Amino acid sequence: MLTPPQAITEKLLPGNAEAIDRPGSFRRKTSRGSRILAATLGGLGDAVLFTPVIGALRRRYPEAELHALASRPLVRTVLEALPQVDRVFLVHTNRSRQWSKGLFLLPFILRSPKTGGYDLGAYATGLNPWLPRLLKLGGVRRALTAPVPPVFRTDLECNTALARRIDPSAGEEDVLFPLPPAARREAQRALQSHGLHREPSLVAVYPSTELPHRRRWPLENLAVVMEGLKRAGFQGKVVVVGSREEGLQWQKVDTKKVADANLAGKLSILGAGALLSRCRLALCNDGGLMHVAGAVGCPLVALMPDTPLSYRPAGRDTVVLAAGKGIHRPGPSQRATIMPGDALSVEEVFSACRNLLEICLQKSSEHDRAPIEQEHSSQVDFQETAREPLDGLDT
Repeated sequence: MLTPPQAITEKLLPGNAEAIDRPGSFRRKTSRGSRILAATLGGLGDAVLFTPVIGALRRRYPEAELHALASRPLVRTVLEALPQVDRVFLVHTNRSRQWSKGLFLLPFILRSPKTGGYDLGAYATGLNPWLPRLLKLGGVRRALTAPVPPVFRTDLECNTALARRIDPSAGEEDVLFPLPPAARREAQRALQSHGLHREPSLVAVYPSTELPHRRRWPLENLAVVMEGLKRAGFQGKVVVVGSREEGLQWQKVDTKKVADANLAGKLSILGAGALLSRCRLALCNDGGLMHVAGAVGCPLVALMPDTPLSYRPAGRDTVVLAAGKGIHRPGPSQRATIMPGDALSVEEVFSACRNLLEICLQKSSEHDRAPIEQEHSSQVDFQETAREPLDGLDT
């Protein structure tokens, strides 16, 4: 395990003799002909939180050939769209049995030395310790691995610490997500199909998928919060994002048609990111698009009922709501709340959404955003809102 940045003395590519922890002696050098491998073998959220490292590698070594290693097609799509990355390799290592991960990594390991290997490898936090050893067999001559919590409290902090070892100017705000013109046009067409392409005030809802190891906040409650915002005076439109299955699940609970457009399953991952970049607020259960919303700068209320807070998303205007006891240290300019007890109430989530909307609308210099009327926002009757067929689902 690598130690925190102040104790690092590793040297990177050949010819770079300066220690990373000495910014005064740091000199940016190009490394023409050098090859770098950046590996993130988790899900979409893991990849998004790793992007500060990719940006730091490109800034320090602008002429090096930068390859990325991904384990999911969705992650490959995102990384391929990043201008910092030259090539992406997909290895199917997300298998339930640990031994099979090495098996599916074997073709890459055997092929890499034949193409010259890599001068440097940079690995995301949480990577299984034996995977870097296997990649060394694949021709990675030097490696840097991000620390893991509790060396730092969150995955984003761990990856940012690694990024700062490469480029001392790196920070948590350097999270990347590609928004190419084609993705923006895709989002525009999707909104246009529902007559929302000129709507200045959009709020996104991300139901996410119920996972055996990770509980999500009930979808019925998400609908109640959105209805509460509209009753409080919010004049914008509500759109749903996510997978096709998540969209079908939303349809079952949204009997009052709170959502103005259900776009779940109708957008690519890049198109969903472009849509989120246009939204005034995103209310998200824990999942990949929660991290995308934070990365594209969308004001975000992230619901993490029982998810470790080490997975908190990025974003300057991000509020994390989590049930349980303890102290959560937010990132720069972030606001985070720990709710006592075992559940998040509708009132608490509604209040967080309303407050964040008001803060962000006040900061905006545009005049076409619809503010929430203060005189109504504190008078929403959630018992009335949650009556048939949503009665009793406010916790």
